[in-house]
Amino acid sequence: MTVSKSVDVCQPFAGNEAAFYEALRAEQRQAFSCLYSRVHNQFVPLACQRGGSYDEALDIMNDCLAIFLQKVRSGEFVFQPDTKITSYLYRICYNQWHNYIDKRQQRREVSFDGNRNGAGGDDGDEEDSSGEPVPLADEAGDEEEQSEWVHRLNRAVALLREDCQKMLHWFYVEELSLREIGERLSMTEASAAVKRFKCAKYLRDRYLSV
Repeated sequence: MTVSKSVDVCQPFAGNEAAFYEALRAEQRQAFSCLYSRVHNQFVPLACQRGGSYDEALDIMNDCLAIFLQKVRSGEFVFQPDTKITSYLYRICYNQWHNYIDKRQQRREVSFDGNRNGAGGDDGDEEDSSGEPVPLADEAGDEEEQSEWVHRLNRAVALLREDCQKMLHWFYVEELSLREIGERLSMTEASAAVKRFKCAKYLRDRYLSV
């Protein structure tokens, strides 16, 4: 049986960061695939080792990719000869990940285990006698509050333009890839990533204002 070798999408840019940058500016698919592959391999495993799920790490990475590509397109990011593009983007992802983890802990959404307060901890409001996690007071099933949250979200979605409603539905509900969405919207995968980021930001803004 013949085993096919995987294609190295980064091979054309090996040792040539300037060519890599120009290919990203031209929105070449291979350049975007290379950037995605490099950052994914560097960032996602580390994030998963430091308190997050794969999906959470991937969401942060995709958001940072969209931000970075928007900076490239607008000219806000300008290539410097001593700059390694992947390392620059990795630092963005790393910082965003730490911000995300800090905010998640502040919202008390982290899971509680027996080691949080040390062996024999006496914080009875967080664990029962079986050692299993029990709901915190602010996480108890408040159906009225949940209903209000859903109502606000629906109102915020209704305020978005139709293209953003479609984008978010395809990405989060139908779980289409950015490449598939780009094909539906007749745009590149990189442009679809930027648009998804913008639409998600618009939704957050609308949600906070309704």
